[in-house]
Amino acid sequence: TQNPEKINADKIIDILKEYCLKVHLRRLDETKDIIEVAFLIEFDNFQKLNDAKLALQSIDDSLVIKYLDNKEVI
Repeated sequence: TQNPEKINADKIIDILKEYCLKVHLRRLDETKDIIEVAFLIEFDNFQKLNDAKLALQSIDDSLVIKYLDNKEVI
């Protein structure tokens, strides 16, 4: 996000823990202007993924969220 005053890594982790089976922080880049985080997370269904996305975007609608399906990664 480019709005670190709206959301921080702790808040993101708290939200993800509500919806995810597993939450592992892989990367954190925080400055006064931007916060970038990468997680390895696991959902038990697509609805939980969508709910997590909506919860995060309700705090900061400029949040960019990217997903990668780890089931197909060799």
